[in-house]
Amino acid sequence: MPPLTDSEKNYELYVVYDNDLNQYIIRPLTVDDLETVVKIDQDTWQDLAWPINAYHDALNDPIAYSWILETTTIDHAIVGYGMQVVSGSNSHITNLTLHPNQCGRGLGGLILRHMIEHARQFSVLSMTLEVDTSNIRAYNLYTKHGFAITHFLENYYANQVDAYMMKLIL
Repeated sequence: MPPLTDSEKNYELYVVYDNDLNQYIIRPLTVDDLETVVKIDQDTWQDLAWPINAYHDALNDPIAYSWILETTTIDHAIVGYGMQVVSGSNSHITNLTLHPNQCGRGLGGLILRHMIEHARQFSVLSMTLEVDTSNIRAYNLYTKHGFAITHFLENYYANQVDAYMMKLIL
């Protein structure tokens, strides 16, 4: 499948609800969001946060899709984001991060379900991701949505932390 053009990557907004019926919008990431996304990444991952140029690269990559989860309140606060690459028969989740004070409310599942549905639009056969073995909350989110461990990745991250490679068959 050829890469999508910029006009084909413009998706409508998706309105979703969390477990408390708060309303959120999932929309594509824009350049205007980068300062907030980088701040969330730094607050969450400290020294392992992605540099801003990695986000610019994703915005310019025709097979990369980046999503913002924001509230529908007056301030339209960005509470998290997800990033995926769709290539061939696989969609790879490169990042799924919530603001630290938003964790444990079901919001990661909102973004993850959106990315799974987005991958299905391309008729991909599977989704993959890597997760820190000590990140139990993320691991539980992924297994709840059908991902299973396929590989153990020793010293995978820059800080020599191990990871699991996980896969979801669509």
